[in-house]
Amino acid sequence: MAIDKRLNQIQTGTLTESRMNEDFVFWMKTTGLNIVLIILLVGCGYMGWHWWQRNQSQTRAAAWRQLDRATTPQDLAVVVTDSGTIDSIGLLARIRAGDTYLDSLMTGFRFDREPGAEDAKITAELRTEWLDNADQLFLEVAQELSGTTTPQSLEPMAFHALMGRAAIAESRGDGTAAKRFLDEAAARVATNFPALAEVAKKRGEGIEVIALGAELPPLSSLPTGSAGSLFPNSPANFPNIPGMRITPSGTAPPSGAPMLPFPPPVNDPSAPPLTPVPSAPPAATPPAPVPSVPPAAPPAP
Repeated sequence: MAIDKRLNQIQTGTLTESRMNEDFVFWMKTTGLNIVLIILLVGCGYMGWHWWQRNQSQTRAAAWRQLDRATTPQDLAVVVTDSGTIDSIGLLARIRAGDTYLDSLMTGFRFDREPGAEDAKITAELRTEWLDNADQLFLEVAQELSGTTTPQSLEPMAFHALMGRAAIAESRGDGTAAKRFLDEAAARVATNFPALAEVAKKRGEGIEVIALGAELPPLSSLPTGSAGSLFPNSPANFPNIPGMRITPSGTAPPSGAPMLPFPPPVNDPSAPPLTPVPSAPPAATPPAPVPSVPPAAPPAP
């Protein structure tokens, strides 16, 4: 009996294991492969996401290095073409290119020539061309940041572009356009950057003063006469002091006129040495009297 019972247990366990194997094989054939495939896809996606993040970081770093190495508007134009959509590199490259044009126009020398070169100076034709190039660059930045959804961190770039356009308009003699750009720049940053808005307003007021202009009187309206009658403090009105002659600046004195003897300069080696004046000895101060001490009383008997 015990042997039969043991055989039944072995057969039951064998059947159970067989059913488990069959169930696992059936699960793998119907559902298991899909689940395993999903797990593999999730793992590959995670690895791909990390690779993309690392590649983006390397691309961004390379773009910023390219911007840092660019020094001329031509180099900055290449930066805009290659990396203009990364962060704000395209905006910064245009602003730096426009500033490079304006800096050269202020100095009067070309940025792409050595200081001592024969063609280092900016000609009138080149000045007009570079003003147009700088104005176009600042215009592109201002248009790109003209929307109402511009982030607050990019408002100073829009302000810089508008101030650059105002400087170009002022260089062209167009005070009206310069005032319009300055007002627009002040309004653009008035909420978040009031200090910048105040700078634009002050500059606009200065342009209004310059626009008023100042005319010199015609030569025919200037008074005529001698120096003594036109300028009361001129040497012609000084009295004739014996021993001294006074001549207008830039004219030679008449020969034989006596000169006023001036003392030699302090550091003149021909000057006589200074003799120190002995100081009087301090007066003797009598000693203070010593106070007398009263005699002590005799001891009591």
